[in-house]
Amino acid sequence: MTKRLILIALAILVGISSYAYAEVQNIKVSGDIQVQGVSRAAFTFRDQEWNGGRAGGGTTNASSTDSFFMSTTRVRLDADLTDNVSAVVRLLNQREWGTSDSAENSEIDLDLAYMTLKEFLYSPLTLSVGRQNLRFGNALIVGDPDTNMISVDGDRFIAHTDLSSRKAFDAIRATLDYSPLVVDLVFSKIDENQLAVNDDHDLYGMNACYDFGVMNTIGELYYFEKRNDVLKDEDNKDDIVRTIGIRAQSEPIENLTLNAEVAHQFGHYTALVARYPNDVTGGGGLGGRIEDKCDPRDAWAVQVGADYLFADLQYTPGVSLWYTYLSGDEDEAPGTANGAYTAWDPMFEDQGGGKIYNAIMAASNCHLINLKGRLKPMDDLAAALEWTHLRLDKNYRFVAIGRQVILSGVAGNVNYYMTEKSHIGDEIDLALTYDYTEDVQLGLNAGIFVPGDAFIDLDNNACDRKATQIIGSMKVTF
Repeated sequence: MTKRLILIALAILVGISSYAYAEVQNIKVSGDIQVQGVSRAAFTFRDQEWNGGRAGGGTTNASSTDSFFMSTTRVRLDADLTDNVSAVVRLLNQREWGTSDSAENSEIDLDLAYMTLKEFLYSPLTLSVGRQNLRFGNALIVGDPDTNMISVDGDRFIAHTDLSSRKAFDAIRATLDYSPLVVDLVFSKIDENQLAVNDDHDLYGMNACYDFGVMNTIGELYYFEKRNDVLKDEDNKDDIVRTIGIRAQSEPIENLTLNAEVAHQFGHYTALVARYPNDVTGGGGLGGRIEDKCDPRDAWAVQVGADYLFADLQYTPGVSLWYTYLSGDEDEAPGTANGAYTAWDPMFEDQGGGKIYNAIMAASNCHLINLKGRLKPMDDLAAALEWTHLRLDKNYRFVAIGRQVILSGVAGNVNYYMTEKSHIGDEIDLALTYDYTEDVQLGLNAGIFVPGDAFIDLDNNACDRKATQIIGSMKVTF
């Protein structure tokens, strides 16, 4: 696999060199290889099969333990053609071991492929075109093209899509640097769907960041619009999520960093597919929204956090406390809901990676409190202990046998049976990172999720199993 990646990278390198040899100033080859051993258990909170969270999970008395190895290999080429023109190509292979009979076992994906033109047309403008990473602020709104819970090509490459390394957008990004003000204008094609048909899924946006020059204080104002032409109501209105927000970050005293972000969503909501919180149709579905009807959106998100580093103490300990609020929608009887749809749409968030709750539920309808402590007992060893508390914003309505909810918001995923109570659960995670050399890093992550009273006992199959996860990793960077 590594030889194949190197050969492909060299072929691209030769191609670039032969095409633009007179202009090339510098070419850099880099990359990394990571191998992870993963063991997960009881992600359904009972003795039922998880199966990566997709349909087929939930078989009574089937194994609830999932153990596997996976590899992620990336090779990157950075070419500086002139002082103002550069290009980046990165190849990616991610696979689970023991899938040699799969056609995708050794398939190479184009992870990054974009060109950058500095001082394009006039000096403040930088233009980046192609498949590239987009990440703004703390990635509450934009960071991953399909949220941090699933993967663009996850079904094709790996079953456990929340562990995917694929984060790139097919996008055009124009950056206007009027220091201390930097403005980014973005367009991204999320999904083309059918050619020659108006059924695209697109992202438009603007992010303005201002550096105040005191106490490392920055302020951001942003607007992002997600337009889905596939989802239309009976009047042919598109499903549209318009998100406007502000974010501030500052260091009022040394080693203390404060963050605050508020965002509001408006636009059109169309109940046509299984999305969180599973309000599919009014007639035969489980949710209260009426099929083919378009309702206005009115959702909110708030995130505040503080990080403090005790730089003068032994082992340089640090502590972080964060709170996140993502609004939910009232869970009403089928076909009875009306008025504004108030559930937060996760947009393209990239938070909570590698956590158990991130694999189970979408970023919506919750209050999340996160407390984290970290220290460095040795120069090359870092340790972190993290506690996360989750509660529903809007409880589910009472149903005698339990309200079936696809917490992930992805059609076909595992159904959880919910009560009318709000406590989702608590998660504790321990992370150890050891720098074996400058180029080799070893990691160990262990987590346990204790479900709360929002989950119901069903058919004498108590929902009291604690979900656990252990991930060991080895990574070499070159």
